[in-house]
Amino acid sequence: HTEAEVALRRAVELSPTAIFLSNLGAVLQRRGEFAEAEQTYRRALEANGEFSTARVNLGRLLLQRQQAAAAVEILEPVRTDVPPSSLALLTLARAYEQADRLDDADAVYRRIVDEQLADADTLLARGKLHRRRGQFDAALKCFVEAARLEPQAPWPLALQAEMLARLGDFAAADQLAASLLQQLPPDSVIAEQLRALRASLNPDAK
Repeated sequence: HTEAEVALRRAVELSPTAIFLSNLGAVLQRRGEFAEAEQTYRRALEANGEFSTARVNLGRLLLQRQQAAAAVEILEPVRTDVPPSSLALLTLARAYEQADRLDDADAVYRRIVDEQLADADTLLARGKLHRRRGQFDAALKCFVEAARLEPQAPWPLALQAEMLARLGDFAAADQLAASLLQQLPPDSVIAEQLRALRASLNPDAK
């Protein structure tokens, strides 16, 4: 154990508060000790059920372990948090998605946007949900807004190119993909995807 973990375990023994337990759970999770991490997060919630950090961390751990239904059960109380936490709501939306509760996921994404808590990650996630549901116009709007918030990030623009192609605007999709390829490392994952997109639009694209 590291000195930090030893100190945390000692703190938990002396005062098993939610914050100490949640911090210890995070250390265990990073080390891959998922079963003990889950138990520790649950102890944190027993100590203080309103401690949102422990709830979100436990929800993320359960999602990492593909336990979507359990994650939803843990995370649903964050819907009544005051003030609302965008991170907690985003984690809940992802849990709904993993559980194939897509209407519930979209409702949470919409709430994040309506309450002006949305960042680029939220908009990307909502756009991907729209894409999954075949709602390409709505997905494109999300990716455009994400690019506005994070103008240096390549993913929103790459996803825009994909949506333009799906909507039939092949020229705009190809132009955007070509522009992005000039800015990206040629061996990056995004560059590979953009080259594949261009090849599907134009067999002569290099």
